[in-house]
Amino acid sequence: MTRRHLTTIVVEGRPATFATAHEQPWKKAVRVAIEQSGVEPVVARFEVKIEFRLAPSQSAGDSWDLDNLIKPTLDAMEGVFGLRAWRGVPQPADDRVDRLTASKRLARDGEAPGATIDVWTTEGKPPSARRMADPEFHEAQWVGRFDAHVAPINNLVDRLGSIEGGKAPSVATMYGGVNARLLSILRDPGPMADGTEGSGFLCMENDDPTAERIAGLFADSHIPAEEIVPWNVHPWYINKKPTGPQLEAGVEPLHELIGLMPRLCVVMVHGGSAKDGWRKFTRRYPSLIQDRKLHVIETYHTSRQAFWHKDPNVRAARLLHLQLAFAEASAALETTDCE
Repeated sequence: MTRRHLTTIVVEGRPATFATAHEQPWKKAVRVAIEQSGVEPVVARFEVKIEFRLAPSQSAGDSWDLDNLIKPTLDAMEGVFGLRAWRGVPQPADDRVDRLTASKRLARDGEAPGATIDVWTTEGKPPSARRMADPEFHEAQWVGRFDAHVAPINNLVDRLGSIEGGKAPSVATMYGGVNARLLSILRDPGPMADGTEGSGFLCMENDDPTAERIAGLFADSHIPAEEIVPWNVHPWYINKKPTGPQLEAGVEPLHELIGLMPRLCVVMVHGGSAKDGWRKFTRRYPSLIQDRKLHVIETYHTSRQAFWHKDPNVRAARLLHLQLAFAEASAALETTDCE
């Protein structure tokens, strides 16, 4: 099992046990420390170690059971774990904590009460993630980029590379190509898709955090690569927010791509620019969604920028939205109308 240290969170404040007057101030202190750490919610399995630093007891009843110290602490860690993928009262996804060790001691002289929390991911990415860093995997994608199932799409990509004064990355052969039922649309190819410094492919196996996150979300939703084709509303490499005219330029390539995918039934649109580009597409082709019976799901981008917000609850809610969107896509692929 892969084990990777994610963050160390140092909390200052009076640790409090579950269902006491000090519980809410303690939870607030934990959330503030998580925000200050800069960590972002991730889709993963977790290992957690907590060391509580306690102030001296002020009365006979001022005691702390370790299990009751743990619960309010984990309950305030949605900024690390994200929220549970359900539509009830928001709760941190601490059900994904598989290993927990905890200890308590009195704070030493000159040491503030609080806690030190270390978090590791144990399945923060599928075992195959970031395989583009492996030369053999990259070579296999390059050799197979004109295999029958992806050749029509990569022929389109090559034609795009000769216009607009830019480069368009190929679609990796690991995907379903013309047989895919799900189209995943983002903004523009990132640096690790560029053929100069990156792989030259649109691929969730690229060596970058955005690709790793989307790979994890697809894996958690049991959607295999054979069901997917990745694309961008501006398919040329620019690595910046596309302008209105650039989004307009991406409409016809997207229309041609959809025409190459006869089994397509689910479209996922990730992030603000992708949504803007999709709206331009639907204005030009207003009946296509109904004619093709497409199930369209709009959600957040999987990049780190999508989670830049000072409020950890907002960051956790965005991750939850992503998780629910991928669950919806998985369910849509299971319906009889998506064959």
